[in-house]
Amino acid sequence: MQIEAIETKYKGYRFRSRLEAKWAVFFDAFNWKWQYEPEGYKMEYKGKIIYYLPDFWLPDLKQFVEIKGGKISANDNIKIKALAFTSNYPVILLGNIPEKNELHDGFYGFYKNEDTIKEQKLSGEDAVQYCWYDPAYNCQDKYKAAIEKARQAQFEHGANGK
Repeated sequence: MQIEAIETKYKGYRFRSRLEAKWAVFFDAFNWKWQYEPEGYKMEYKGKIIYYLPDFWLPDLKQFVEIKGGKISANDNIKIKALAFTSNYPVILLGNIPEKNELHDGFYGFYKNEDTIKEQKLSGEDAVQYCWYDPAYNCQDKYKAAIEKARQAQFEHGANGK
């Protein structure tokens, strides 16, 4: 028997999982513009043709976001690295929504570094640095509030993420 994620509707989008929808709630709480699966890409990377549809594009931050609730497969890892390399934009890998009072320890970033891909584990403090547009704002409080909204988002029985 195979277990599949339940498709979830939020803001007119049909997400492939609740986790993706909850991260969209997080982005909204941060007032970050986002596009869900804006387009697929065909890329050449290390002599191979790779097809990839990233989960999110954050236009103001100029970065892609991939959501994975479990361990990332070797195939997905190659796709993420190929996108970071060929697009010259970072790809941030996000896992499960963290607990309210913890800064997320499961972010990973993939960046083009000359002719290779640099993989870097990001702490929650790295995540909140994206408050650059308003440095006077207490980012930790905003981050924790956004995490709380994402954790509390309900989608069952017609609920729309509130």
